[in-house]
Amino acid sequence: MRSLFIVVFLLPLLLFSQEKGIKFEHNTNWKTVLEKAKAENKHIFVDCFTTWCGPCTWMAENVFVKEEVGEFFNANYVNLKLQFDETENDLEDVKSWYDEAKRFAKDYGVRAYPTFLVFDPNGELVHKVVGGNQPDQFIKMFKDALVPEKQFITSKKKFEENPQNVESAKQIFKLAADVYDFELANKAFNTILEKSTQEELL
Repeated sequence: MRSLFIVVFLLPLLLFSQEKGIKFEHNTNWKTVLEKAKAENKHIFVDCFTTWCGPCTWMAENVFVKEEVGEFFNANYVNLKLQFDETENDLEDVKSWYDEAKRFAKDYGVRAYPTFLVFDPNGELVHKVVGGNQPDQFIKMFKDALVPEKQFITSKKKFEENPQNVESAKQIFKLAADVYDFELANKAFNTILEKSTQEELL
């Protein structure tokens, strides 16, 4: 009888608490996610994680579940969790994404965890963040990810189109360092050194 009480009265409370955070897509595929994003005119947020990654677990337990985080991400993004390691305990839903996870790692340079990718409503990668943060800062990071001038991939393309442009170099320098793209950061830094006066550098 006591067990029945727990199921009947506490389960709805547990479900309600789970609904407060980010709603991630389940039992789907990349094509369907892309179609949903385009239909709803939303960006796509992808949490690239592994089961052995401590910071990934911390984000899932302490940030993704927050009501304010869920409100922002659910309103602005189609959200997807993508597991990058393979374990014997994986459910069929996770297994169905194995090949896609390998493609993401190769095509989008996912080498550290957690990595967060942002795609525009047309499915084009526009932003990349490595490492988590506290809820308020995490929301701010992904508000910025919706602004083209603050997107890493968008800024990278702009710089590569004109690598001698100092403003583009300044814009991409910090963004590149934040995602551990030190080769790009060095290129941008060299442009800043070459094209700036001593007074500007100081």
